[in-house]
Amino acid sequence: MNDTDDDRPDGGGYPFTDGRNVAWRLGGYGADDWEHHALELDRDQYLSIRHLFADELGDDLWMAGGVFPVPDELRQPLQTLLGAHELRPDLDYFLGGVQNLPGGGAWRPGPGDLPAPGPIPPP
Repeated sequence: MNDTDDDRPDGGGYPFTDGRNVAWRLGGYGADDWEHHALELDRDQYLSIRHLFADELGDDLWMAGGVFPVPDELRQPLQTLLGAHELRPDLDYFLGGVQNLPGGGAWRPGPGDLPAPGPIPPP
C-alpha cells in the first residue's frame, strides 16, 4: 500500500507516505510529442481532483507509479476544480506524481535499504 505505511510522523523512513514530498504535473502534449503546456499541482490541488481518477488509480492513490491520461470528459471538471487554468483543446493531457524532496534530490533506496511500501515516484 502506498498511502500510509507507518503511523510514525516520518512514515517509518519512507519519504512519500500520505502524499508527502510529491508534486503532480499536468502536462499537455502536441502531435509532435513535445510538452507544450504544464501545470504543477501541490498536494491540496491534487486531492481536490483525485476522485476524478479513482477508477484508474487502483492502489496507487498518489500517482507514484506513472502517468495517467486525462480523457476528454475530465477536462472541464479539471478546469473547474483547479480554477482558471485553461486546458488547451489541441493537446493531450497526462497527470502524474513526481518526487518533490527538500533540496531537490531524488530518493533511490539501494539493495537491502529500507523497503519501499509502494512505487517510488520518478525524480
